[in-house]
Amino acid sequence: MEIQIPPAFARALKERLDSGQYPSSDHIFSLCLDLLEQEEREYVEKRAWLGHALDVGIAEIERGEGVDGEQGFAEALARYRQRHGR
Repeated sequence: MEIQIPPAFARALKERLDSGQYPSSDHIFSLCLDLLEQEEREYVEKRAWLGHALDVGIAEIERGEGVDGEQGFAEALARYRQRHGR
């Protein structure tokens, strides 16, 4: 397979190869793909978590356990400030 990469990527690749820190361009691309796969896994996990959190929140609202938006924001802000000393 032949691919073309933008000049900025080519320069970055050359700089890293010239530094001697990486043995080959294949090694660099392998590391990049590993990071991309990790990022994709984390994205899927975050979406699943958010979907669950939304389901929980919707169920609470349907049971009448919800709070007014302004009140909820004020409480969340107070908890944040308490945790982070702000």
